[in-house]
Amino acid sequence: MAVVMQGDPHGDGSGEHAAERTKLGSRNPPLRDLVAEDLRRRIVSGVDAPGSRLVEESLAAELGVSRGPVREALRVLAAEGYVELLPRRGALVAKLSDATAEEMIVVRTRLQALAARLAAAKGGAEAAARLHAVCDQATTMLSAGDEDGVAELNSAFHACQLLTPMRARIRFAFATRAEGRAAASWREHRELADLIGSRDEAGAADAAIRHIDNARSAPAR
Repeated sequence: MAVVMQGDPHGDGSGEHAAERTKLGSRNPPLRDLVAEDLRRRIVSGVDAPGSRLVEESLAAELGVSRGPVREALRVLAAEGYVELLPRRGALVAKLSDATAEEMIVVRTRLQALAARLAAAKGGAEAAARLHAVCDQATTMLSAGDEDGVAELNSAFHACQLLTPMRARIRFAFATRAEGRAAASWREHRELADLIGSRDEAGAADAAIRHIDNARSAPAR
């Protein structure tokens, strides 16, 4: 599993759990890529909120790297649309516009419906059992208040063949609407699992679209 970050939700490096982070300097892939992966995960999961500052010096200290890889990673994330680099203000987590978020939601709606239809065509009891197992894990984590674990399981449930950058940006768009509807979301997951189990292609596609529409209508944070 990738490194789980428990940093300051304001993104200023002062979080009380910052010391718990795994140092990235001891790992082999290019540090720029590791730092970018780590920051991207924090942004998508909402640990670093839109508009919060990403301070090179603080991030370098927390991650156990020099400022160079952090600076390079921020440039990568700026090119991907996750970060804004502003003169005299440094790096800020980008604020996703309503128009961009809506575009990502429309993309996911179509892809999720297609993925659900294909899953139902190939599905059956075994496929439904796997999905219900994920739902059972999520129910346990919800009861324990493990929001990070639930978010990871949500990604596992919705896993489909999307290009990684697009999939991450779609998750970014939905992260702002996910809070407060976790229980309802997992009830919808179970409905989808049942439809896949019964090989109901049209029903699975419709349920997937309803699931996305419900998330779309939820208040953004």
